[in-house]
Amino acid sequence: MRSLHSLKFGVLPGLLVSWLLWAVPGQAMPPTSSVDAAMLERARWIKHRVVPGERVEEIAERYAVATRQLLKWNRLDEKRPRLRAGQRLRVFTRLDVPPAERIKVRAEKGDSWALLAKRHDVDAFRLQKYWNRGHGRLRAGDEVVVWVQPKPPTSEEVTPVLGAEIRDGASAATPLPVVEVPSTAHSVGSCSRGRLRGGIQLPRNDALYIVRDPAQSYGSSHTIDLLQRGIAKFRAVSGFDRQIVIGDISRRRGGRFRPHRSHRSGRDVDIRLPLARGVPEGTVPTRIDDVDWDASWALIKALLDTGKVQFIFLSRSRQRPLQRAAKRAGMGDEELAPLLEYPSRGGRAVIRHAGGHTKHFHVRFACAGYETLCRDM
Repeated sequence: MRSLHSLKFGVLPGLLVSWLLWAVPGQAMPPTSSVDAAMLERARWIKHRVVPGERVEEIAERYAVATRQLLKWNRLDEKRPRLRAGQRLRVFTRLDVPPAERIKVRAEKGDSWALLAKRHDVDAFRLQKYWNRGHGRLRAGDEVVVWVQPKPPTSEEVTPVLGAEIRDGASAATPLPVVEVPSTAHSVGSCSRGRLRGGIQLPRNDALYIVRDPAQSYGSSHTIDLLQRGIAKFRAVSGFDRQIVIGDISRRRGGRFRPHRSHRSGRDVDIRLPLARGVPEGTVPTRIDDVDWDASWALIKALLDTGKVQFIFLSRSRQRPLQRAAKRAGMGDEELAPLLEYPSRGGRAVIRHAGGHTKHFHVRFACAGYETLCRDM
C-alpha cells in the first residue's frame, strides 16, 4: 500500500565532501539517478537486495535509517561489515524506495569508462570493476551493465524514521500507541514502606508489551505513563519486534508484596530482558546468550531518556554484556560512568547491582512533582 504523498529526492547538500571522495577507487557509492519514492502511512520491514559494490552507509541513507541500526538488524560486523551482491538486508523504514534497476546499454564510438559513467550518472570505478568485471577496453557496440539506483533523500524532504541515535532523543515518524491514563493514581511514601492510592492497572497494549500477571501490574499514573512512553520510543528507534514482558509492578493498593522488598508504592517495574533472535518467545533468559543485549541497552536507554528514572537494578554478571552493547551504540566511558556501575564496584551509578536480577531488570521511577506524599527513597 503506497503513500500519503510522493517525493522527488535530490542529493543532500552535505554530501558534497563525500562525493569528492567517490572519485577514489573503491571508496564509496556512485552518484545516482533520480527516482520517485513515497512515504508509507507507517513504518514496516522491507527487504533490500544488495547491488554489487554497494556499501552499508549508502543503504542506510537511502532508507533514512541509522547505519548502526542497519548493522544490528542484520548482525553485520560493525568494523568490517562485508556485503555480497544479491544479499538481502532487513530494513525497518517508512520510505517506499524502488529497488535499483539493472539495465544494459551499448557503448558508442569514442566512449571510455569515464564518459559512459558520466552519461548515466554513475561511478566509473564501480561501473568497470564491479558491474562489468573482466571487461577490458571499451569498443563501440559493447554491451555494458549499469545499475540505476535511487538517490538518498534530503533532510528537508523526509524526517528519518530511525536515523538518530537514541541518546539524541529521536522519535519515530509513526509513533506507536500510548494509552492515556488519568492522573488519579498516586504513590505514597517510599518504595519499601509505602502504598498506592487509586492504583491504575497497566493497560493492555499489544503493540508495546505483554503483561505477565495483570493482578500485579498496578502503578501510579506517573509510572504507567512513563513506562509506556519509554517502551514506545524504544520500539520506534530500535525496530525491535519481539516480545517485551512486563513483570511485577505493585498490587492494586500497594503495600507489602512478597517476595519483593520494594514494589509497594507503584513505582517499581520488573522487565524481562529481551530475547535474542532464535530463542523461542516465552523463554525465561537464564543464560547470557539468551539475551539480545543491544535491544536491552536500547530499552534501558529509552527509559533513562524519560529523565524520571531513579535507579535500575541488574545483577553485576549481566552488566558486563550490557556495557559492551552500550559501547556498540556509541556510548563512551565518560558517558557510561554515571549510568552503569560496571566495571567499578559500588558508587552512585543509576544502574546498580542487585542479586537475583539476572533474567530481568528492575526500574524505579522517581516521584511525580504533584505527588506530595511520595518519597524518593
